[in-house]
Amino acid sequence: MSWRATLGVQAGASHEEIRAAFKRRVLETHPDKGGKASEFRQVMLAFERATADSVGADVLKARGARWVRRAPKPRAKARPATTRPPQGRRRCPKNTAIMQKLHGYLKQLQRDDRRVTIATTLQQHHRLALEAWIQAQTMRGWHHEDAWPRQVASEEGDKREGSDTDESLEDLQPLALEDITPADAKVGRTMRPGPHKGIIRRPGRVRLYSVIVVISNIELFAASTTDLAAAVDVHMALTSLKQRISKRPELVRRLGEELELAMNDYDLSMEEARISLRVHFPVHHWTGSGLRSPTFPMAQLGTVLEVWRKLQEARLPYSGVSAKRGGIFFQHSPQTVERAWERITSIFAEIWVNAGCEEAHLRERLEAQRRRHEAQRGCQLAAWNRHRMAAEERRQQLCERLLRRREERERRRMGWEDRRAVQVASLTAKVVQRIERLLLRWDRADARRRKAKQARGQRRQSRSNRKRPS
Repeated sequence: MSWRATLGVQAGASHEEIRAAFKRRVLETHPDKGGKASEFRQVMLAFERATADSVGADVLKARGARWVRRAPKPRAKARPATTRPPQGRRRCPKNTAIMQKLHGYLKQLQRDDRRVTIATTLQQHHRLALEAWIQAQTMRGWHHEDAWPRQVASEEGDKREGSDTDESLEDLQPLALEDITPADAKVGRTMRPGPHKGIIRRPGRVRLYSVIVVISNIELFAASTTDLAAAVDVHMALTSLKQRISKRPELVRRLGEELELAMNDYDLSMEEARISLRVHFPVHHWTGSGLRSPTFPMAQLGTVLEVWRKLQEARLPYSGVSAKRGGIFFQHSPQTVERAWERITSIFAEIWVNAGCEEAHLRERLEAQRRRHEAQRGCQLAAWNRHRMAAEERRQQLCERLLRRREERERRRMGWEDRRAVQVASLTAKVVQRIERLLLRWDRADARRRKAKQARGQRRQSRSNRKRPS
């Protein structure tokens, strides 16, 4: 069931309609009004979801000017194709077909074989004629390939030569044991219930309702009141503040200003709500429950933020309540955990000593709580050790498989290189034979051309002799 169905609002309901529906549903489902506790919890969760969605929509609306996708720039019109003016009939150079075939054969060879073939098989006049033909094709735009350098090296042979790449096992990174999710470490933990949050009824003959909202380890709670509707209004204001800070965590440093804005949005005053603050110390790993600082009024907000800043610097990025099996040791070493405990307890003792408590008695209570939770912490450490040993065994097996796979790949690569060397040698021999036959054809064509030229000269000489008078 969606939060809209729980609150009884439509899809396009405004924020004011959602607030009114939430207040109506709270008064209907509260246990003191004859409702069920399960329905009341569903209404509270639905309002938190609705507040989060509305805050996200406001953020998107505020940033919409920056997130608007710019329209693509209009493309420039293509220039009309220019054609060369006709330059009359062109005569194809001599031996064009032979040079094109020779050019194609040389491109099939690798760089080293191509250089050897050019140096040993082609004569000087062949090389000069071929280079002149390639330059002429490049300058006139007849040929679609790139111009060759002086030694007639092509790109295709280089690509074929450099394509012998194979995947290397050395590129694989070793497994990080700390990143593996513990699958077989199970530690049973009997945690104390967490701090009460939301609208709470105080025990007693008089019905008193308190509102507690936790924002980034800072507990905000309003003074008790007998009016459930007033408690609902304060809860809505603090919940909207929590959702706003969760979207932008930097707002917690100016908590006072944001709290006043949230109260003004719901037409509430700070004097009537009488908000108090308290810092929550998440030390579930060491004591099984959290620790709390003394209660401060809003006038001492600076002191609360200073303690909160020290706590954020000292604590580890870990939540004992929501941690997975194996606990904090999957993210931090035992030495780091102990140093964090010392820093947190020093901050906790300092704030309570300033409030008037005796430091020695406070330290004794902390050590007693830690000793009571020693068994759970030992189970976590044992589970972490078992998981680490199992992960090390899996890593050794993986390394052995990788080594066997590497040897198999090396064997296949060597066989593939041997077969490829034989194929390349056979192809090179065939191409060289074709080049030799092509050069022989080239020489024969030149010889026939010279013989025809000599015959034409003799015929011209004989005709001139017959026309000469005797």
